Amino acid sequence: MVSGEPGGRGLFWRGVLTGVAGVTAILALCAGLVVERGVTVPVPTSQVSRRIEEEVRAAVRRELPAVLAGVQQALPRQVAAEAGRRLAGAEIDLGGFQIPVPQAAVKEVEQVVDIALRTGLEAVTRQVDLDGLAQRLSSRAAGLADRHLQAMLADQPLVVQVGPLQVPVRLVPR
Repeated sequence: MVSGEPGGRGLFWRGVLTGVAGVTAILALCAGLVVERGVTVPVPTSQVSRRIEEEVRAAVRRELPAVLAGVQQALPRQVAAEAGRRLAGAEIDLGGFQIPVPQAAVKEVEQVVDIALRTGLEAVTRQVDLDGLAQRLSSRAAGLADRHLQAMLADQPLVVQVGPLQVPVRLVPR
């Protein structure tokens, strides 16, 4: 700026004020549009579903063997005990005489039931395709998660407070 120019300084400040007013007007217009129309945020539901699928698959592979082992241990014992309890209360009718089932026979039946169930459960659990089961369960979980997440996002009203402004936010599944 040349100091010898008449009104040069005033012209400079008018330009600065005009620029500041213009920028302020543009910012106010943009803020008004954001407050009125809101902001759309895309949410990658496929990534969330994929993560759920991985977690379920890992959990099934990790937990199912212990669950099956627990069933192999507990179920034969429980079924044998119930069979023994029912048999212990039974009586055999021989020519009008009621004879209770001998305790030795009850114990023998309990042992046979226990052994038969353990053998059967071991055969069944050996045939379980752990990887295939984990894959099927995790795929179903991912599909359910994807559908529910998309429905939840579509129905989810969200308002974010930014200073004095309330900005509506729409979450859009992609």
